[in-house]
Amino acid sequence: MMRHLAAAALSIVLVAPASADCEIGRIEAALGSPVNGLKKLEREVTDVQSTEGGLWENYREADGRVHSIIRIDGGESGMSERRLSVVNRRTYGITVTRVDDMRHAFVEDGGPNGTASRRTDYYYFCEGKL
Repeated sequence: MMRHLAAAALSIVLVAPASADCEIGRIEAALGSPVNGLKKLEREVTDVQSTEGGLWENYREADGRVHSIIRIDGGESGMSERRLSVVNRRTYGITVTRVDDMRHAFVEDGGPNGTASRRTDYYYFCEGKL
């Protein structure tokens, strides 16, 4: 699973632009669709890259097709999430979201943490091309 997501991310750099007839709307719908009610499989990451750890979430349609694969990494000062959502084998999208907290977790002066910034980058692939 990690290899597939890494390969998709790597292909961002290696592919030519998609044609003008790319169905961006279908990709946006897939990326924005809720995963509630889908078959879910969770796995903790084996290569922990932060003190808070990470999690893979795999979601499948009722017929077994992959809907989305989500990787979440937590940290003391924020979190990151990567989501691959599939329309079909050659049409899919990837979002990369970074959330930074206002207050570092080790600050002792009380008060809740809040979100200081949230950034999401979108990548659309049609016919396997960015």
